[in-house]
Amino acid sequence: MTSESRRPPAPSPHRSRTLRGLLCVATLGALVLPVGLAAPAGAASTASASAAPVIMPDDDRGQHAKQALDQAEATLDGGGSLDATLALVEVQQTKHDLSGTDRERAASLLARPTDDDNRPTEISYDGEPSESHCTEHFCIHWVTEGKHAPASDDADHDGLPDYVETVATAMERVWATEVDTLGYRSPISDGTKGNPDGESRKGLVDVYLGNTGAQQVYGYAVPEDTTSTSSAYLVLDNDFAEFSGRPIDALKVTAAHEFFHAVQFAYSTMGDRWFMESTAAWVEERVYDDIDDNRQFLAGSTAVRPGKPLDRAANLYANWVFFEALSQRHGPRVVRAAWHQVAVGRNSMTAVNTALTKRGSSLATEFSRFASGSNVPRLFFEEGSNYARSAVTRAFRLGPTRHSTGTHSFRQDHMSSRNYVFRPRRGTRDGTRLRIRLATESHRVRARLLVKFTDGAVKRRTIDFGDAGVARAGVAFSRSSVSRVVLTLSNTSFRYRCFEGTALTCQGIARDDDTLFTYRATVRRR
Repeated sequence: MTSESRRPPAPSPHRSRTLRGLLCVATLGALVLPVGLAAPAGAASTASASAAPVIMPDDDRGQHAKQALDQAEATLDGGGSLDATLALVEVQQTKHDLSGTDRERAASLLARPTDDDNRPTEISYDGEPSESHCTEHFCIHWVTEGKHAPASDDADHDGLPDYVETVATAMERVWATEVDTLGYRSPISDGTKGNPDGESRKGLVDVYLGNTGAQQVYGYAVPEDTTSTSSAYLVLDNDFAEFSGRPIDALKVTAAHEFFHAVQFAYSTMGDRWFMESTAAWVEERVYDDIDDNRQFLAGSTAVRPGKPLDRAANLYANWVFFEALSQRHGPRVVRAAWHQVAVGRNSMTAVNTALTKRGSSLATEFSRFASGSNVPRLFFEEGSNYARSAVTRAFRLGPTRHSTGTHSFRQDHMSSRNYVFRPRRGTRDGTRLRIRLATESHRVRARLLVKFTDGAVKRRTIDFGDAGVARAGVAFSRSSVSRVVLTLSNTSFRYRCFEGTALTCQGIARDDDTLFTYRATVRRR
């Protein structure tokens, strides 16, 4: 996968892709309260009707803006723990709350590499003459000397470095897939800004090459306006030699990832951070399906660590796999439909739910399917034979000498799950059934059973809760035919008190965390 400051898994580099972007951005997310992010349209299910952005005192706004600036500088210097693109988005959105030298620092940080006021310690061409090569949709910029210069090899002797031509080819493929095929909006035009002399076409996306790898950053996207949508320019590493794997693969997926951020900015610069990064990592699979770079993030996903809420995974990129599940079931344009909902003011969870509702499903239903299916990734995902299986909270062996699990209770946070496994003990004969009783205090929960048979077959079913919050289910449980039964219990609530300064959806606090579940399983002969 790529990043906007895209980074590989810790302790690897950033992608924004930054290697550091794999770490949670809870600190950053708590800093910014975007003024333009509206409460979800008509969403009693996601936020209270009176939810509105928190208006902070001027002193607090200035302090938060300075903190965002400090963190962004640390990230681009190789010492931060944030995703570079997201860090720069925060600086762009809060720079007007800075004063004096801090505002100058922000302007320098956001400046293009060719600008005279760009920080020399960042990707700055430092006044050196630069070269440009423009294609149908992009202008690639580079210097011919110094640490930011790409290799000068020119196999076809056409006056363009081979690396520049490779970047141009990759970027055009990315445009063709993301805009022409998948139908996303084109990035917002910056007019002729960044164009070389003699180039009068408007809206070309500028891509600057530089030694971002020295700070363990694959690349990043920079929005140039403080409005809710914005044009952007991209910065990509000049050789990707500092990262593991094939440099050409790292270039390709980073191009796909970072360009998708520029696309996202045409919908909203203030989308929920987990949604921005997860979908940018997901789109890598659409453009370069054979590279599979984003698999490195799966270990931190809700698919593998089901107790982690969907919007609070172990790293920002990890839950691309959830959108992979959605696109396999509903087609890849379901993600675009969700972005259209974000563009009209819905938070990410409500946006996804609305997109799915229009397709005859819902976020709760699809999340429950995803949580259960992750127990058999080989069967659930197209490339699932390469994915780790979902973690199990507790496993039981039941049969002649142990008939019951006893009654157990636990509390579960929003948009997360637990898996309980039941295996038949030796001597559990044909005609034995496993009976499960569930109880909950909430109507925003889902339960699914997955039966794995000894011949390799799998059956899945939904367990319906009654109005009283009680559900019962029974399945065959003989040792000769059943290998294991997996019970997946999911808290599918996505209601929030928005604008509370967190890194979750709508910067909110989940209203239905700690939902109580109770379960009991027993085995009986017919």
